[in-house]
Amino acid sequence: MDDDEGESFTDEEIKEESLAFIFAGNVCEEVDQVLPNRITPTNEHLSELVVCAAVINETLRLYPPAPLLVRHYEMTLSVDKRYEIIFLSRHPMGPQLGVKAVAKAIKCAKSTVQYWLNRWKESKDLSDSKRIGRPRSTTKKVDQRISDLASTDNIATTRDIQRVLNLPISKPLLTEKHLQKRLEWAHAAGDMNWNRIIFSDETTVRLSQLKRCVWNLPGKRKVFRT
Repeated sequence: MDDDEGESFTDEEIKEESLAFIFAGNVCEEVDQVLPNRITPTNEHLSELVVCAAVINETLRLYPPAPLLVRHYEMTLSVDKRYEIIFLSRHPMGPQLGVKAVAKAIKCAKSTVQYWLNRWKESKDLSDSKRIGRPRSTTKKVDQRISDLASTDNIATTRDIQRVLNLPISKPLLTEKHLQKRLEWAHAAGDMNWNRIIFSDETTVRLSQLKRCVWNLPGKRKVFRT
């Protein structure tokens, strides 16, 4: 039973979980033998951790560090889809599905399903909440055009789409408050020992030089060679 969703595991999921437990047990047993009492490992010890090295290498093969950056483009869930979520999960005449199953049926994130279930429980209102901030810069027709362009050419950049739509693209400049905050931080960090800092900003470390962004639309999974 999946505690998070309250649903039973499939045979394939049970198989995967069992293999994970077996490999984890073998790794723990090897570590206990090579590093008794959790002593600090040396280079000599590392050569004896054969199973541990195999698990790490296989993990890096299956999940290489940042081989591909994927943009997720999601339009607001339509009202009929929101009510479909309630019917599938909460309505007495519905199938009473769990969050995971509903998300799969609706083709949206589990967090989205949970959000609308909570909204229904709190207020029985699934309409859009009043939003703050500046007005929308695009119409629904333009939004659909953007979605079509991203679906047709999954490696198109925002500038490519902007050129097709002939829409201006810009980003807000730093305000006086932003500038003041940055200056204050620079003064505060002046006495910091930067020799102890490995990275002072976000960075991506890759095994290869592959770097490509693609559009990945909800419910339309794409497989890319890495």
